[in-house]
Amino acid sequence: MGELAQALQSVVKNKRSNAKQKQRKILQDVQSTINEKGQMIHAQVRHDVQQCMKACQAGFESLFESLEEVVGRAEEARKRYQSDMQGCGEQYKEIQRRAAQLNLGLQATMTKKRSALKRKLDELQREAGDMLSVAKKKISKSRRHATKLPELAKILKAFL
Repeated sequence: MGELAQALQSVVKNKRSNAKQKQRKILQDVQSTINEKGQMIHAQVRHDVQQCMKACQAGFESLFESLEEVVGRAEEARKRYQSDMQGCGEQYKEIQRRAAQLNLGLQATMTKKRSALKRKLDELQREAGDMLSVAKKKISKSRRHATKLPELAKILKAFL
């Protein structure tokens, strides 16, 4: 009878140990999945910011070159013909208007990117909650299953 009890205790210990290992594995898998998704979102944000910065830089370089050209022509026109200044001033205003449009476009783009990122982060948070909920259920089920073995041992003792 002592050997059977020891064998049952050994089985219970092994079952508990296996359950704990399974629980650790579940939590590690959930954490790994969350980390991977977070890294993907981080990489996407970094990529989006870099692309926006490149577009902004190219736009402003083009505007700066245009502005330099107009200012140079305006200086020459002032020296030669005072009346040409009005035409250059209109071109200057057009560049300012384009710069304002570019700025508005970039602000709209960044607002959209920010909203998309918030949606992605909210989705990740929801998914993480769902994953943790599933993990808790699995762990709870694993624990209930592990507690049934000691009850079996008590029943078998009664027969021995």
